[in-house]
Amino acid sequence: LDSGAADGLLYYVMPLVTGETLRTRLERERQLPIADALRIAREAASALDYAHRQGVIHRDIKPENILLHDGQAIVADFGIALAVQTAGGQRMTQTGLSLGTPQYMSPEQAMGERTIDARSDIYALGAVTYEMLTGDAPFTGSSVQAIVARVLTEKPQSISTVRDTVPVGAEQAVLRALSKLPADRFANAKDFSDALERDGQPTVVRTGASPAASRAPRALVATSALLAIATVVAGVAGFGWWRATQRSAAPLASAQFVVPLRDSVPLALGAIERAGSAARPSVPAIAISPDGQTIVVAARMVDASGERPSRLYRRRVTDERLQPIPGTDSASAPFFAPSGREIGFFVRGSLRSVSLTGDSARRIAEDSTFNGRLANSGSWGADGTIVFANEVGFWEVPATGGQPRRLRVADDDSLSGTAKVVRAPQLISGGARLLYHAPRTRDPRSSVLRLLNRKTGKISTVLEQAS
Repeated sequence: LDSGAADGLLYYVMPLVTGETLRTRLERERQLPIADALRIAREAASALDYAHRQGVIHRDIKPENILLHDGQAIVADFGIALAVQTAGGQRMTQTGLSLGTPQYMSPEQAMGERTIDARSDIYALGAVTYEMLTGDAPFTGSSVQAIVARVLTEKPQSISTVRDTVPVGAEQAVLRALSKLPADRFANAKDFSDALERDGQPTVVRTGASPAASRAPRALVATSALLAIATVVAGVAGFGWWRATQRSAAPLASAQFVVPLRDSVPLALGAIERAGSAARPSVPAIAISPDGQTIVVAARMVDASGERPSRLYRRRVTDERLQPIPGTDSASAPFFAPSGREIGFFVRGSLRSVSLTGDSARRIAEDSTFNGRLANSGSWGADGTIVFANEVGFWEVPATGGQPRRLRVADDDSLSGTAKVVRAPQLISGGARLLYHAPRTRDPRSSVLRLLNRKTGKISTVLEQAS
């Protein structure tokens, strides 16, 4: 605001901010309330938009440089921007020197690009917003070199896998701001702010196989290939329906895509029931993560001994590589935890789980009550309970482990005979109800879709001839 000299001392005058830095608040809370995080991001974006329109690029947006004055975000410390402008223009970057803080540097800034524009600040603000929502910067490492390598080569982890309450539109806006290429980001900070303010719609993920991958599945057994496609279509459509029910204003969203599997990876479909010429798997072989970005399949691949043991493999929707999940030999019927970071599965009479990060598998339940009567699928509720079904009925057990408890069913006649072979139980309504389907007869076309109220034990029919 002013500068001068007094008694031989030089001074300059700036506004007094009596609050704290965003870094201080993050150290205290780690993850901010979603409303606060998005508001702070929008206020910082507004400040940057003004600076950019004056031709000033900040170059060092980070939590330390965002001050909170009575809760209002103030962008401070344009020191690097002014140094570049007043101490020689672009000379400071012509030698390849990267200016900024590694965790929040855009890829072009990390590479020492000579021309840095407003989109580099948008990337940095996207990284700060990511940290406010998840508790961690999108890329971390033990050294500057390790962080920069990840910034240049890796994609940030999906926000919803860490915090599934973040609005879909907000997550998409942050991930777009973190795009590797400046051209893929928002054109200006105002557009980023507007995207954070809107309740955006889910993005439909579509994948296409490379020519080699497209040719690979031709030798797959036709039934397995069709079942794989049908299961993925149903899973993604169901995910779209589920997200729509969580936020009533959002329209129904569904997508379909093909996941090519190599000839050497037939799905482990479990027992096949036959009714005339019809065939269907009694054990599902595919699970889709809550954010729709990761697929886990139970498949049989030839190992060093020439055997084909069933094992779980994971792959990102955007990546054709299948990666084995350690500790899942003889696994079947995979299903995701709500966090998306853990998978439940069955090994004969044992219910187990394994972390996708590579931690060893753990046993959740192993009980003679259902041993020998294999559970065909399960569902992991947000309340930390796993519900599964077998020919005896429905069971629940804490995900942390324990003794399975049989769910009470008021109208037990509805589970009589072949109808006890229930399939694909899915906890919905916050875990209050269980959606499942079961055949009335041996004919697959007689399957009926039902709801079980976990509190009252009452069963109601949702739809006839449906699964």
